[in-house]
Amino acid sequence: MFDRFDFRVVRLFLGAALLLCLEMARAVPTEGLELVGAPLIQRFTAEDYQVAPRHFSVLTDAQGRVFVGTLEGVLVFSHGRFETITLPSDSSARKLLLGDRGRVYVAGYDHFGYLRQDDLGKWSFVDLDERFTESPGPHALGDVWDVVLLGTDAYFLTAERLYRVGKDESESWPTPGRSHSMFSFDDELLVRVQDHGLMRFSQGAFTLVPGGEQLASARANVMLPGAEGVLIGTRNNGFFRWQQGRVTAVPSQLDEWFRQAELYCGLTLPDGTYAVGALNGEVLHLDDQLQLLDRFVASSYPIVSIAVDREGGLWAATDGDLVRAAWPSPWTQLTDADGLLGSIEDSAFFAGRRYVATSMGLFASQVDSGHRVSFARMDELGSDEVWDLLVHDGLLFAAHRLGIYQYDGKEFLKISSAAYPFDVVPSVFRDDRLYGLSDAGLVVLVTKEDGYAEQAILPVPCVVLYSLAETSADEILVGNFRGFPARLGLDPEGRQLLRNETLDTRFGVQVEDGQLASISRLGNNIVLGTTAGTSVWRDLRFQPDDLNGLGALIERKDELAIREGDNRRFAFTSRQLFKQEGDGPWERVQISSPLARGVIDVSIEPTGLVSVVTWGALLTLDQSHNTTGSASAPVTAHRISVLGNQKQAWQLPLAPSTPTTVDPHRLLRFEYGVNSAERGIEYRSWLTGFEPGFSGWSESKLREFSALPPRRYELRVEGRSPSGRQIERLTYAFEVLPRWYQTQWAAWLASGLVLLVAWLLAWSWNRWRSRQLRARNIELERSIEAHTRELEVANQRLAKLAVQDGLTGVTNRRGFEQAYARMWNRLAETRQAMAVLMVDVDFFKQYNDAHGHLAGDEVPRRIARALEAEVHESSEVLARFGGEEFAVLLPNTQVDEAMKRAQQIRERCEAAGREHDITVSVGVSVCVPRGGLKPVQLLDEADAALYRAKKAGRNRIERARTI
Repeated sequence: MFDRFDFRVVRLFLGAALLLCLEMARAVPTEGLELVGAPLIQRFTAEDYQVAPRHFSVLTDAQGRVFVGTLEGVLVFSHGRFETITLPSDSSARKLLLGDRGRVYVAGYDHFGYLRQDDLGKWSFVDLDERFTESPGPHALGDVWDVVLLGTDAYFLTAERLYRVGKDESESWPTPGRSHSMFSFDDELLVRVQDHGLMRFSQGAFTLVPGGEQLASARANVMLPGAEGVLIGTRNNGFFRWQQGRVTAVPSQLDEWFRQAELYCGLTLPDGTYAVGALNGEVLHLDDQLQLLDRFVASSYPIVSIAVDREGGLWAATDGDLVRAAWPSPWTQLTDADGLLGSIEDSAFFAGRRYVATSMGLFASQVDSGHRVSFARMDELGSDEVWDLLVHDGLLFAAHRLGIYQYDGKEFLKISSAAYPFDVVPSVFRDDRLYGLSDAGLVVLVTKEDGYAEQAILPVPCVVLYSLAETSADEILVGNFRGFPARLGLDPEGRQLLRNETLDTRFGVQVEDGQLASISRLGNNIVLGTTAGTSVWRDLRFQPDDLNGLGALIERKDELAIREGDNRRFAFTSRQLFKQEGDGPWERVQISSPLARGVIDVSIEPTGLVSVVTWGALLTLDQSHNTTGSASAPVTAHRISVLGNQKQAWQLPLAPSTPTTVDPHRLLRFEYGVNSAERGIEYRSWLTGFEPGFSGWSESKLREFSALPPRRYELRVEGRSPSGRQIERLTYAFEVLPRWYQTQWAAWLASGLVLLVAWLLAWSWNRWRSRQLRARNIELERSIEAHTRELEVANQRLAKLAVQDGLTGVTNRRGFEQAYARMWNRLAETRQAMAVLMVDVDFFKQYNDAHGHLAGDEVPRRIARALEAEVHESSEVLARFGGEEFAVLLPNTQVDEAMKRAQQIRERCEAAGREHDITVSVGVSVCVPRGGLKPVQLLDEADAALYRAKKAGRNRIERARTI
């Protein structure tokens, strides 16, 4: 097995050979390549920041903030939020540069200057071009293409003029020709001038440098300082080097790629290597000799600028989106963008290629002449489901919908006709045997001359096979999808099932009928996972065992599955993933990607890589890569606002040296967060002097307090990240001042006035009259209230009849649409999630045709009663959407809870319809209502998920894509 260094050398050699053969268009096998996919990518679009997604420049600062020059100003990503800073005349921001004292220099359109942030967190733009009067109008500059700092001076470049802004003086000069780029090196300013080349600027004069004429027609966009001078990257002519006062060409094996991809931006990384981006959407990692280290497609749009944040993430600004890649990172991803269709089920490396099983067939990796890896479907197995892959004895085994196939790298051979096999497992005690799990039962495969062949298909009554583990050469423990596990005994040849013993409570098993019982192997032990806990097979029974702390960490213990190899162990359920190194403790594996919300399967590859199949992608873990970036980050204040009675708002200092004072009876709004792109960071807060302790953990980054009593307070905010990175606490002290009537002298004055008024009222002759009038008013109000109550009851009955379904008695379609609109608007205001569950009766038309319409009408009534038992009508909505289809609205419900509720509904309906074999399929869609998202999109996604559930076999749940 190659180590990381050797493998990279081999990959570079193959990459160079392939790049020399670009004229070859056909796909070739990917033997020798590391087929792990692209880094984990977060993609931001106009839906995230509400401005036109046309970007020109990106940079990061030491605080972890990201600044993006856009068509509508400067976009700032801070504390997990985007905000836009508009420039004078709504100018665009073409180039950004980080200066000292937190300044961000901006080269825009008709304007240039810098941004600065005050103590309140408010950004302002300092317009520097107003200093110049010799140009035709102070703002008639056109595009300002570049900005460079040289000493204490800032230089701004337009197509025809160079501007210098010093501390006390400013001046400008015309350029010899059209210019768009410049850089500084060793206290020298160099400008690339069209039709001239690279020119040195000094004391108001432009002078062509030796060799600079080579850049006369080459569009130089990339300037990369390094140990041997500055690398100058051109759009179509490769690289040149500025060193010791002259320009020389730097030939590279990637020159053909540079010409075709159109190199456009780049930066020097802290380790001295380079990252470059191109207009074809690719990012390349190059060493100091311009040798290829890595490459990936970051976007389908042209990349115009890149930057690296303090966590090691690579940001790419493109013409259509903003991308952050966790790069370098131990995690990489493969998705439908790589040619994979359907839901991914498993992955395996075989004969130099990577094979991926999906619900749409078996896909194999291929590489084109440009060294780009993609996947294509193997036509031999068609587009039917492939559930599992196994590499064993030099063969690839595939559990296909129609049976089990073996593949020797040349042709597929069907070795079992068992229906719906979903797992193939090698025997631990017999080198000549494999086991398959299928709907038909246990499949026994034995070695033959040309590989393996089916020895027997052994039905296992009363057991829906889920998993297996051997106790001996002829005895197997199997997990049950719906109840107690079983112990199976086979004859030595594997042709007959001699024993099928149910492992019930007599064997230490606590599981109810219909619940899952999983079986896994952990070292020399066989582990059982049920909702009651984890246990180990000892002395012919299962005995409770915490599995070295794993049992306490696992939430869904009945789903527990374990994979072992290479002195590592991985344990997982559909929601969690844990890792153990050697005999060390179990640790939670956190993957900061929206593609990793749920886990389907894990496999430890012979190459040392770990494949993790998630709901949204195929992820690969390569532990030889170490992540970079800061070890810790603080929680800091983003904005602290005080809201007055007239909807007036003003800000408080973000980091005052002494406690800030606040006027009484005001609404205080604290916005905070961590300058990090990591997803899933949670916060908890405590306002001392007002609350008893810390709140629960939440991803919310906002706290509001209204009408606090006068005293001194301290807001403490703590954070925790999924990656386990340390996060420093935020502490903010402030004091609420008392109002005049809350002072001591005001209290004495108020007491005297109360006594005086009481004495006057006691002797007032109007006292008796007032009582009489009050009694009459009370009687009148009671009469009016009674009539009003009767009218309200009548109106409520009429309103209920108008939105009630006549057949089932639940809310009808009209009432659903009214409730949906109200819930959408309410959750949009509070920024809470909303879930839609579309429930449809399976095979209703066939039932209706077979039993008649009267019996058919009873089906929706029965399903409606089952649904009413699962839906809380006080806050949730159940409605008949049409025919045999129902809809459920769940407010403030995240994806995990929605999927859990959908499973409960499906099980309740299955139980209600078991007498007539009636089941339902459910489609689940969740989003947070927001601007730019139409309400009907959430319903469409739920309906699409319901359609996939129907297509996938019915009586199941499917989750919609994230919107």
